[in-house]
Amino acid sequence: ADTKVVVYYSSQDRVYVNAFLANWEKTKYGEIERLFKQAGFTNVKTKKILGLGQNQEGDTAKIVLGEKEYDKGSPFYCPKNTKIEISYYTIWITVDESASVYTENTENNYLKVVKKLKKKGFTNILRLLTTMNLVVLVSE
Repeated sequence: ADTKVVVYYSSQDRVYVNAFLANWEKTKYGEIERLFKQAGFTNVKTKKILGLGQNQEGDTAKIVLGEKEYDKGSPFYCPKNTKIEISYYTIWITVDESASVYTENTENNYLKVVKKLKKKGFTNILRLLTTMNLVVLVSE
């Protein structure tokens, strides 16, 4: 009789999302996206984040439900039309053009690459002068 019992329920179109996000840090973003869609969510988006170091391609970085970042400690009941954004790590980044565009090592090409990297959010860009073709190095 003193046993604590917790009953989870959904109200109308609201879904208790904590149940399928229990181990989200260890779950690939594609699986989390599938679970949201399977639960009936209609506004699920994904967002790439450049991951270096310990992160693996496709690891989930964070989940935003509406305007709030998901936190395991709080119960989340969300309507099925809630905007869900799943950010995940990617190891590769594209500069929106083929490498063949930059075969000539000119200052103009170098400045284009730096500008595009800055637009993608990079702030610590190491610039090295080389006599070879343009080379872009990304380091931790």
